[in-house]
Amino acid sequence: MTRIKMTVITEAEAKGQSVLAPPYAGPVITARGDLNYECGQCGTELLAKVAYKQVVNIVIKCGQCGAHNIVPPTHLPT
Repeated sequence: MTRIKMTVITEAEAKGQSVLAPPYAGPVITARGDLNYECGQCGTELLAKVAYKQVVNIVIKCGQCGAHNIVPPTHLPT
């Protein structure tokens, strides 16, 4: 399973976007893909076993540290 560190953005940058903000620390989405994403600030796993296409263009507020995270657009091989 590939672990990828997410990119932290400011709360202002997250305005107007879909934001998932769970009241707990742990994965917000668990699926059947091959990628795991962790908070770019504290390392908490936020997305488990997902495919890139499932999680692009969403913001996840970490339930552990409160950081706003996005999936980095350049982590996939070209």
